[in-house]
Amino acid sequence: MARILIIDDDGDVRETVVRLLELDGHEIAAPPSSRDVSAAIEAGDYDLVVTDVIMPEMDGIEVVRKVRKARPNCPILAISGGSSSMSSRTLLHMVGALGADATMKKPFSRAELQAAIGALLVGGGF
Repeated sequence: MARILIIDDDGDVRETVVRLLELDGHEIAAPPSSRDVSAAIEAGDYDLVVTDVIMPEMDGIEVVRKVRKARPNCPILAISGGSSSMSSRTLLHMVGALGADATMKKPFSRAELQAAIGALLVGGGF
């Protein structure tokens, strides 16, 4: 299975995604703070990165830029529930234009997550 880096500032969301993907046999890294994210991106040899877009210290746009610099061919799935000032659709469109390979609106089902991960791991978006 795949090595996947999960980046989300919401601990509940992060742990849920980790558990779901571990059930599918993936090896998961999920740094708890943005300080650890940069090191994980630089040090890790991941098959896929899943990142939230709206985070307080390092947003998903910065994550996408860092991943593209460190690992240009690593697929990225950006997820977002939106913010008080911008819809999730707008945010996901922006991060997609900046380099995310696929995007998904929160909340999502396990089946939706599996489909997105599967599509990205075989080399295509969805």
